[in-house]
Amino acid sequence: AAHYGLTIRTEQGDMRDLSRFEAAAFDLVQQPYSLNFVPEARPVFREVARVLRAGGVYWFNCANPFALGLMAADWDGRGYPLRRPYVQGALIDGADEDWIFRGERPAEAFSGPREYRHTLSTLINGLLENSFVLTHLIEEGFTPDLSAPPGTPDHIAAIIPPWLTFWTRLQP
Repeated sequence: AAHYGLTIRTEQGDMRDLSRFEAAAFDLVQQPYSLNFVPEARPVFREVARVLRAGGVYWFNCANPFALGLMAADWDGRGYPLRRPYVQGALIDGADEDWIFRGERPAEAFSGPREYRHTLSTLINGLLENSFVLTHLIEEGFTPDLSAPPGTPDHIAAIIPPWLTFWTRLQP
């Protein structure tokens, strides 16, 4: 930002309540992985649609709803069995994988992540209900490597990509 002479203001708040911002205040809303930390995606989409200008871009990344809750350690010798219900808003909790911390776990333990499953139909229909048009969808993960040892992050990502990235445009 300094290089381009831009001023950046950061704010901390709840993604479900963007009332501190005026309507149509932004041309772009970028939301890295965070949507799965709230039980319902629709309120977030409603708020983003309110603060985004017509024609504005909304980019977000979230868990692949089919992969959320699967861990590399779930390898059973044949595959990664689905054990958790595919239910909108289902709480998915558990310990983070070591790769999340890049070898530097926090000094103090904290309770495992609380994430919520958002079904694919909830994501797509929630966007459509709020006048978003999907312009691009990317299935993302590590570099898939079927030769990676089973039970590793690279191997599970070759079986099912852990994340989805949505590019949308607001078309009221």
